[in-house]
Amino acid sequence: MSYAIVFSSRTGNTALLAQTIRDTLPGDCLYFGTPDPKALEAETVYVGFWTDKGSCDESIAQFLKTLTNQKVFLFGTAGFGGSPEYFEQILKRVSENLGENTQLVGSYMCQGMRRSCLHFCSTRQKTSCLSARFRQSAICRTSSHLWLSAA
Repeated sequence: MSYAIVFSSRTGNTALLAQTIRDTLPGDCLYFGTPDPKALEAETVYVGFWTDKGSCDESIAQFLKTLTNQKVFLFGTAGFGGSPEYFEQILKRVSENLGENTQLVGSYMCQGMRRSCLHFCSTRQKTSCLSARFRQSAICRTSSHLWLSAA
């Protein structure tokens, strides 16, 4: 199963999650980076975003509209909030941008680390904290155990 990881990151939090996904999934990632047509060649696309006014930023919204026939896993960070209901609202808005015949196979949201915290934390500490949130989150839902098998 081929996969790509596409993301937009304003403060670095979403980029850290994207790297964690890349480090976790087996096999070769066809594409890793900001929205690019090269990612459209993958069967499964992991799409990461930072929250902008209750949805994803414009670059990710436009990219999602170009997807056709891929399995999609959405992951995102929000500067505040933290309730499952708030995250569900964001994910619903983001998923409305999905292109034709795509299959949403899972999603994950977490609160990003606040800038004041990020200023005082080393990169290793930030990565460790966000990776732990990602791996242990009760909000992460998948079908087909995508995080372990990319299938």
